[in-house]
Amino acid sequence: MTLFKKKNTDTNSLLIERYVNNQATADEVEVLMQLLRTGQLDESLKKQMEIDWENSSGGTIRFNARRWHRYAAACVAFFMLAFSFWLLRPSSGFWKKNPPTVAVAEDVRPAQLQATLTLPQGKRVDLHANNGTLIIDQGNILDKDQGEIRGGTVASEQTYHTISVPRGGHYNIQLADGTLVALNAGSVLRFPLVFSKEQRYVHLEGEGFFTVKKATAATGDSLPFVVETPKQRILVLGTAFNIHAYADEALERTTLVSGKVQVANRKTGEAVLLAPGQDALLAHNILQVAPSNLKQVLSWKNNAFIFHETPMHQIARELSRWYNVDIRFAGSATDRYNGYIERDVPLSKVIQSISNTGEFTCTWEGNILWIAHSQP
Repeated sequence: MTLFKKKNTDTNSLLIERYVNNQATADEVEVLMQLLRTGQLDESLKKQMEIDWENSSGGTIRFNARRWHRYAAACVAFFMLAFSFWLLRPSSGFWKKNPPTVAVAEDVRPAQLQATLTLPQGKRVDLHANNGTLIIDQGNILDKDQGEIRGGTVASEQTYHTISVPRGGHYNIQLADGTLVALNAGSVLRFPLVFSKEQRYVHLEGEGFFTVKKATAATGDSLPFVVETPKQRILVLGTAFNIHAYADEALERTTLVSGKVQVANRKTGEAVLLAPGQDALLAHNILQVAPSNLKQVLSWKNNAFIFHETPMHQIARELSRWYNVDIRFAGSATDRYNGYIERDVPLSKVIQSISNTGEFTCTWEGNILWIAHSQP
């Protein structure tokens, strides 16, 4: 049975057109940057020129020269963006001699192990386990610190529970089949206590790293593992992968570490097959495959923030989720930066690191932390 349609269209030129017309969002610019580094934008321009040739008559190429000149200018702009902005580490030697002072409110600690389990009948159970792992075992919900959590319902494949990790938290869960899921701050996972005999299905909103345990169906075939997000459907057959699918971001990213996954656009049915080390990028109904920066994508699991040509507004969002603080960037959506920040330090240390570059000031206005460019 065919589950998904194959990808058969080139949509890169649509993204370029939106950028040229100043209509591209920051997330679309991020997709374009990924494609630019892999040369896929050049391929899109080539394909469009071939189409113009095929549509021409009498051997004359009829195309919009102004449009292609603007496309070329857009590509040059992308290269400039890739190298224009940097967040510098102390060891780099580029720190200012007298870094600016920072107005800091009461210090904020980094994310802690915390989550809430919502049972089918609506009962909520706070999870503050020392080891931070919830275990589903033979239809039972086990917490190593709290013991067995009784749901008051009969375990079945139709009955779903929800584990919610708040901003300022992180947590882990072992599903009924032994699959391990690490959940980042601001994430929600819906799961059954017992999987069906046809497939294993869960729903994620936010970010999670999955280590899927292989399972066999009654037919002897591999039992599929399916993750749905608001926009994607990921079909898995025993693998390790990361999903980044937050509601406040237009871009959803699936990153394959090992094994094989098929990623589909839930709205259009368009699908791509990922190899290890690749990203599936979905934004505004455009699904693309690009090489992944695994070190950056998985940094949250390794207790760090690693930014590589990352928009500053996205950096602010990630810090906001981790510290549960409203952090905003008062600058251009196309400003991109590189940097490394440990995730187990208080917010004051992060503010000082950002400020010490000499490029930014950090100011509290009530409960909002504003990051802005330093005045010359």
